[in-house]
Amino acid sequence: MSSDETRERILAAALDLFSRSGFAAVGTRAIAQAAGVNEVTLFRIFGSKRELYIEVFRRFRLSPSEISLPTAFGGDLGAELAAVGAGMAALFRHNGKILRMSMKDMELFPEIKAELHAQPAKLTESIAGYFAGVSEALPLAAPPKRLAKTFVSAVMGATLHLQRVAPEEAIEEFLDGFCPVFARGMVAIPG
Repeated sequence: MSSDETRERILAAALDLFSRSGFAAVGTRAIAQAAGVNEVTLFRIFGSKRELYIEVFRRFRLSPSEISLPTAFGGDLGAELAAVGAGMAALFRHNGKILRMSMKDMELFPEIKAELHAQPAKLTESIAGYFAGVSEALPLAAPPKRLAKTFVSAVMGATLHLQRVAPEEAIEEFLDGFCPVFARGMVAIPG
């Protein structure tokens, strides 16, 4: 087995164990055993359990900048929000174990806490920019940033909840129902 393969096996085992049990409850011996390597190998590659944890976070998480978001309003708000929601759901599904792992241990890793808190803020800013463009064509019921924050919170919360308790199709069903309703609700009704 190459050193890259060994490294990836350790990272994958650590992600699985940390996301289930948290930093304090998982020993390096258990990670090494799950990866099929000697504990000394784990320390040789990562130096410490703390460094391994940080590397797991950085290796497996996707950044909001890695999903495709519209930059301009194309005319079909419901369809565009569904595409945005699907991209966000894919991001949150991919980051599910990382989020569960980090939520358990956030206070132990301030550098990870800061990165985690920045992700929804980055998404909100990007979507607020898109909504500002929408406001040039349609009257909005609220400021773009407030609408973006609401949309991000709803999609993030639903995705994280549904991926734990329902089949994957449930997320798509949620988006199919939620996005058109949100699109209608975000447009101000004259009167």
